[in-house]
Amino acid sequence: MRKALIFGANLGSSGLIRFLQREGYHCTALGHDGNQMGALVADTFYRIDYNDPNSIPTSIRRISFDAIVPGAHDLCYKAYCAFVDCESGPVMAPTSSGLLHQFEALHNKGKFRARLLSICPSRCPRFHIVNGRLTAVEEDLFPALFKPNHAGGGRGIIRMENVSSFLEFQKTTPVLNGVLEKIVNGVDISISMWMEGGKLATWYADREFSQLRAFMITGSLSNNKFLRHIEELGVLSELSEVLVKLGCSEGFTHCQIRLCAPGEWILVEITRRLPGDLYPLVPEYFGGMPYTKNYVESFVGIRPVRYKGFQFRKEGDFGRSLVNDRISPLERFVTLATFRSHRNCVNESYELSLLCSDSASDLFSSEIKILGDSDGYN
Repeated sequence: MRKALIFGANLGSSGLIRFLQREGYHCTALGHDGNQMGALVADTFYRIDYNDPNSIPTSIRRISFDAIVPGAHDLCYKAYCAFVDCESGPVMAPTSSGLLHQFEALHNKGKFRARLLSICPSRCPRFHIVNGRLTAVEEDLFPALFKPNHAGGGRGIIRMENVSSFLEFQKTTPVLNGVLEKIVNGVDISISMWMEGGKLATWYADREFSQLRAFMITGSLSNNKFLRHIEELGVLSELSEVLVKLGCSEGFTHCQIRLCAPGEWILVEITRRLPGDLYPLVPEYFGGMPYTKNYVESFVGIRPVRYKGFQFRKEGDFGRSLVNDRISPLERFVTLATFRSHRNCVNESYELSLLCSDSASDLFSSEIKILGDSDGYN
């Protein structure tokens, strides 16, 4: 039986593990908590410290894996990069060397902003790098967001209204490392892209929203009209050029942009790991796109299944939401019962639901409230 090593055992990684099992792999998952969904569905699980490569058992290093794949978290991808860079065994990755260096270049907020500014200034918001010392900034940078260099899921992001509030914050938090970024109003859009030879092979996009906590993406919606609009705006061709300049000319990349107006957008962040919260299920379930298959094969050197003309099987809105039932019961949406049966494996306050609606809404309204909004969701 073929063997697969998955860095990550969270809920987002569980779909990846199950796909590999269906493909005939014996799956070994590495993670920090044996009660997570991925740990429970994997064939073998080992507890590790993501920040300590030496915590990976020696027995794991002795196995010749047929596939080595990062799961759905920044730390999962970082541990994967460190492992692949250090091991002399088979390297199954879009880039075969210097993965940890690339991770830092993309995931360190300050380094990423500086690099983006040098190659594509029109898609970079105004920013100021904060490197641990008290520093003065210009008033017209505000209102702004302070983003720690290494933070995911919106953690650690703080809104600053003016210079005074920033200086006061620095006094209470003397060691700050991150970037102060001018707020740009717009719509958050997530785009998964598979590159082949510097050219776009296939893609999927949706409109993201937050509900449970500020700066934390808790769900998304998409429809055929939205996907056509993304193509018509020319975002994909320009974003492909940016990815090539950033060294992401092969394999999978997940991007977040903020669309400010037609033709005007900024690149918020990019990563080369699987998005969380079972992100692939919407294009797979409602559109038949082999998302997980394409993702896995990016790490084993197989060309992606081309799906440039992706569209949902019928008109309507389709999405997913990580919801708190006490806040949003989603009574008007279809919820797949299979996810309810695994709720005891997730934080008790949360549940992932797949959403669908027979009528389409305007996904470009910056003030839209997707959940609990009666317009278009009868």
